[in-house]
Amino acid sequence: MAVQAKIVDIGKTYLYLPPDTSSNADNPTYFEWYIIPNRDSRNVCFQIQIDKTSDSFGDLELEKFSYKDSGFEYYDGAWQPVPTTGVSSAYVGNLARYGVLLTTGQKYWRVKTFIM
Repeated sequence: MAVQAKIVDIGKTYLYLPPDTSSNADNPTYFEWYIIPNRDSRNVCFQIQIDKTSDSFGDLELEKFSYKDSGFEYYDGAWQPVPTTGVSSAYVGNLARYGVLLTTGQKYWRVKTFIM
């Protein structure tokens, strides 16, 4: 039996690092963003997309979801793995991140925060 999830985007996610037009030689590269609130105070999950050619996200190098892919972390005084059930609303305003080894070149990235 296949499990299907209903994903509800809850609003604009504020990206933190790396900043726009920056260069980064770190590998892995960590992409960080702020955990945003939702009106029901439910746990939140994340989707990250990294595109290798443009901000239209038509040529993805990577797409991951925190409810099914490992590597997502949130900060509570130390970095913790994001549970498959999402991050508690108690951590709104804290940072979350995803680390990845990338090919060289300019990248475009975005994160969506959602509830299921």
